[in-house]
This record gives sequence, C-alpha cells and structure tokens, in this order.
Amino acid sequence: MKNSENELLAADLRELADLLIKYGYEGQADVAEKILVSLRTSDPDYKLLTSVSMWGGSGAVWDVYLSSQSKFSKDARNDEIAFRKTIIRIADAWID
Repeated sequence: MKNSENELLAADLRELADLLIKYGYEGQADVAEKILVSLRTSDPDYKLLTSVSMWGGSGAVWDVYLSSQSKFSKDARNDEIAFRKTIIRIADAWID
C-alpha cells in the first residue's frame, strides 16, 4: 500500500475508533486502534484489517450499531452515517 493510501486508511481508522469509543464499543475500537498503530510500523497488520474481528458477524467492527438513540438524536444519526460511510470507504479500498 502506498503512503498516501495508508494515511487515508489511518484517518478512517481513527474516525472509527473515536466513534466506537464515544458509544462504548471499546473492544471494536481496540481492533481499529491496533491496525492504526501497526500502520506506523514497517509491518502493518493487514491481516487484522481483513479479519473476522473487522468483518465477521456479530461483534465485528462493521456490525456495530452505534446507538439505539439514533432515531431520536440528530448527533447520533450523524455519527451513525459517518460510521457507515467510513466502513464503506475501508471496504472499498480492500475490494479489488
């Protein structure tokens, strides 16, 4: 992956981690943060990026529904939209 692609991925992972922490999904945030930290090394953890922890079923990062309050709160709705758009960008970058 090119440096510019890693920078975009890092920004997306940071956004995911921040949103996940905001809504109390520390375990899923930890997955995003581990990948993010690894991007700063000479051996990024792309296996974790493509793992079931990120893309599997229940409990995976992509499967999180940030807030049951999203239908009531504009901020929560906007966060959910931002989360979904970020997940799509990451998935799109890894689907060739």
